Amino acid sequence: MRSPLFCLLIIAATALTGMLHAAPPAGITARARQIAPFLDEQTIAVACIDLGRVDVKLLGDRFTESAWFDRPTLDWLAGGLRSWSDDFRKAGGREIFVFVSFADVPEKPPFLVVPLPRGANEAALTALLKQIGIRNSAPLLDQSSKR
Repeated sequence: MRSPLFCLLIIAATALTGMLHAAPPAGITARARQIAPFLDEQTIAVACIDLGRVDVKLLGDRFTESAWFDRPTLDWLAGGLRSWSDDFRKAGGREIFVFVSFADVPEKPPFLVVPLPRGANEAALTALLKQIGIRNSAPLLDQSSKR
């Protein structure tokens, strides 16, 4: 059974695709090269969660409006997400890529990949991923040579 925080993270990735309408970020080609090894013919979706841009309150308001959660449950989940996100960023994490593949669903959850920027604490990021139910640590991509 997945933790509620993991479920909320996946729901957030799905919801954010409709909430964020921004121009493609600079360096999109480099990002495409970075995630290309994880793509195959069974990949159906890739979402990038930029934890520095996620507005937990706005996300909570959207979930409440759509009646996915009642307010007390939502406040509890949002508090956990905010705390986890803060810890993730303090450990040097910025983004999480969520890969959905026919090779995994419905038996397994989506696959996560975490870029590992220079100076990031790999052990702390791995521990944080385990907190949300990722038992087999998601790959941490070393970016130190690219920055």
